[in-house]
Amino acid sequence: MATDFTRLWVDKHRPKKLDDLDFNPEVTEMLEKLAECQDLPHLIFYGPSGAGKKTRIISMLRKIYGQGLMKQSKETYVLKHNNKNLEIPLISSKYHIDVTPCDLKNNDKLIIQNLVKGTASSNQLSSDDQKSFKTIILNEADQLTHQA
Repeated sequence: MATDFTRLWVDKHRPKKLDDLDFNPEVTEMLEKLAECQDLPHLIFYGPSGAGKKTRIISMLRKIYGQGLMKQSKETYVLKHNNKNLEIPLISSKYHIDVTPCDLKNNDKLIIQNLVKGTASSNQLSSDDQKSFKTIILNEADQLTHQA
């Protein structure tokens, strides 16, 4: 039997659907209702490391976008600034972008601005998709600079 060492144990056993989350049922219920809306508001998830923020976010996005969300790719976003390339890794699908801009310290503002502008100015995903918006996940927002 071959073992898949490319995935962490925690990722392999992470809940996949909002229904699988049994901690804070009132939060799960609220996220279920938001996932049904046509217009998703800006959301901030906060809590200690390991509290399940990312699990809830991905579960909610999976409910909104379906299994297509899991067709993800790892990319490097490159932004030219003052004759210098700013590079930051990100994970994306055709529905979302997941980035940790605080890794660039004082340049996090530029990355966020350009990601939001680029995402907002791009065309609707496609006419057969159920949602016409794309989601940007900013990890570790508490560590961003004040300007960001």
